[in-house]
Amino acid sequence: MHIGYEFVTLPEGAMSSRTGTIIRHRDLRDNLIARATEEVVARHPDWDTEQVRDVATQIALGAMKFVMVSVGSNQKIVFDMDKALALHGMSSVALQYAGARMTAILEKVGSVDEVDWSALDSAIEKQIMMHLVWYPHVLAQGAQDKDPSGVARWAYELVQLFGNFYETQYVIDQDGRVHTARAALLQSTLQALQAALGILGIPYLRQM
Repeated sequence: MHIGYEFVTLPEGAMSSRTGTIIRHRDLRDNLIARATEEVVARHPDWDTEQVRDVATQIALGAMKFVMVSVGSNQKIVFDMDKALALHGMSSVALQYAGARMTAILEKVGSVDEVDWSALDSAIEKQIMMHLVWYPHVLAQGAQDKDPSGVARWAYELVQLFGNFYETQYVIDQDGRVHTARAALLQSTLQALQAALGILGIPYLRQM
């Protein structure tokens, strides 16, 4: 199935061969990979070349796709490289980073059994649960409209809620009942985020 989109422009305006502002896909991809590589090397100087290249490529490809799928099909797409690679804001990098952070926490937590969901009584925990419940509706609406931008927004809002949860609620240093419930909530959040990333064609990264 082909889904048509509006024009893709630059922050400074429409691309034009007359003004020399045409950007080829290959050049854009290579520039994004180069910039992502710099960031990965800065964060992980101990990683080998192959690991850096793989993660940087996945970040770059995710950034290219997310800019396209996060905008409604009837709206013009403004491709801003700085925003596409930003760690904060509505970007694939923010989603990938949140997924990697959730994964790191869950690796420390270990397996989760016999969850008492009533242990989750904070406002942010309830907000996350309600947001997770809403995902099937968002997915169905996107399929009906042939527009993935709603899924992109939902994923970004989930990551924002996770950020609030991460800052205010402790998962590891809690008693058994609360610990298990929060770990299960985080596990469900990661699974939902992975599903949304898969729908959007954005690579999930365990580390970045």
